[in-house]
Amino acid sequence: MKKHVITTIILLPILLSSVYAQSGASETTKRPKDWWQADLKKDSIPGISLDEAYSYLKGRKSKPVIVAIIDDCIDTAHEDLKGVSWMNKKEIESNGIDDDDNGYIDDVHGWCFVCNKNNGSQNAESSDEVRTYLTWQKQFKNVDTSQLKGTFKIQYEVYQEAKKMLFGRYQLHQMAAIVQADSAKFLRYVNSLLPGYRDKRLNEVPFLTLPSSNTYDSSANLFFADLIKLVQATITIGRLDDRLRNNPKFFRMYFEGSEITERNEYDTTKNYRSVIGDDDNDFSIKYGSPVVNMKGHSNEHATFIAGIIAANRQNNIGIKGIANNVSLMSVVIGKNGPARDKDMVFAIRYAVDNGASVINISIGGSIGEHVREVMEAFDYASQHGVLIVHSAGNDGANLDDTFYHLGLGTNGKEHDECICVGATTASLSEGLVSGFSDFGERTVDLFAPGSAIYSTLPDNQYASENGTSFSGPIVAGVAALLKSYFSTLTAKQIKEIIIKSAYKPDLLVIPPDKPGTKVPLSKLSKSGGIVNAYNAVKVADEITKKNK
Repeated sequence: MKKHVITTIILLPILLSSVYAQSGASETTKRPKDWWQADLKKDSIPGISLDEAYSYLKGRKSKPVIVAIIDDCIDTAHEDLKGVSWMNKKEIESNGIDDDDNGYIDDVHGWCFVCNKNNGSQNAESSDEVRTYLTWQKQFKNVDTSQLKGTFKIQYEVYQEAKKMLFGRYQLHQMAAIVQADSAKFLRYVNSLLPGYRDKRLNEVPFLTLPSSNTYDSSANLFFADLIKLVQATITIGRLDDRLRNNPKFFRMYFEGSEITERNEYDTTKNYRSVIGDDDNDFSIKYGSPVVNMKGHSNEHATFIAGIIAANRQNNIGIKGIANNVSLMSVVIGKNGPARDKDMVFAIRYAVDNGASVINISIGGSIGEHVREVMEAFDYASQHGVLIVHSAGNDGANLDDTFYHLGLGTNGKEHDECICVGATTASLSEGLVSGFSDFGERTVDLFAPGSAIYSTLPDNQYASENGTSFSGPIVAGVAALLKSYFSTLTAKQIKEIIIKSAYKPDLLVIPPDKPGTKVPLSKLSKSGGIVNAYNAVKVADEITKKNK
């Protein structure tokens, strides 16, 4: 699993509707758009009981809370997000002076770490694997691994994983080229599988063990296997065949759409960072721009996240966000590809230094070119009592099997001030856990709704999206709600409350990596539960009363 923005927008958009329909999102089409805010007892939907939480808090006063969104740009002009932008009151806009002496000139609403001082940004980005490989290949080429300790040992394992992934990507390109050369033959190959497998799901078909008489068949088998990994497919062979037949331009659209990205991300000769005026390996260099919402740049992901956390609850339009007294600090790191570790490090430290109580990072993965510095940044947030909520990932993978993931400190342990979140559907059944969601009994703290989440998009638009990218902000919103109404709570206490108060159904569910099996929900995360705002405010109230 590589580090990337955690959405379910992947290389095979034509298949997505079928994939989600099979993975639990179809359940939500019968539910209200804001199903994720529903209450199980009242609505028979495993939402977060948000209205019940506000009923409990009725008549109480809240205090303003700063929530930092480390992501791409936020459309702050959106009708449902007006008035929620963080304002650095110590800074005078556009005077070219660092009025508050924080190292960032004119940072009135936040900071963009992927632009230069003239607001120009890179138009492409290298993959995490490429950057990690190029950064460490010389140092680790002939290293004595017995001498590696601590974070350097972790970085070495991450480097080895990056190298393995790069080689695998090269092989996939070779296979894809063979399959692409004759898409009609590929369709015939699919049809040859239908008699025995039409009703079987992709991840239930043993493609790699099928007999292969020639190079084409071998490539097709392996290409299918990679397809399964990409979409965590619960789509059936029959559905895939229907999709291919109904979309004769599938291959051209797929390859033309993905090859451009692939050429950029996996070109080991390009330095896309040069336009920023930064050296990715020199942490003494300051860089970036105070302009955090530029037209023409990506702002869908962060705008969606912003709506979940803080959309206006009083204007009777669009949606209602979770927290009603927050300001959103925009810290931009991911507009043009996989987020760089240096940007992540600077963004976390910027958010902490400028007053954020909660940080949302809808990014995850186990590959990084500077894992030690990222760990140090998480240490820094922990030391300053700032809660970081991050998304688990959309690879349907067990994070317990990884060498490294976000949230670790330099001691190799996960912080008490950090929450890792997986995704659930609207169905209180075996399909409760979203089919794409990462999980881990030791590494993922809890789950939150993540399939068919309805929120804000740029230009006053709204839509439903899938991904742990949106489960994380739900937990971040609940954390902000707790901090707002119970301001004396520490980050550690807020995490403990959220975990303790989670709804924990005694239920057998389908694990994302083994769709033919069932396991107790309690085996897929530390808490075995789903975040619940009503339960959380009750527990927070009890704790604060005891401490008075």
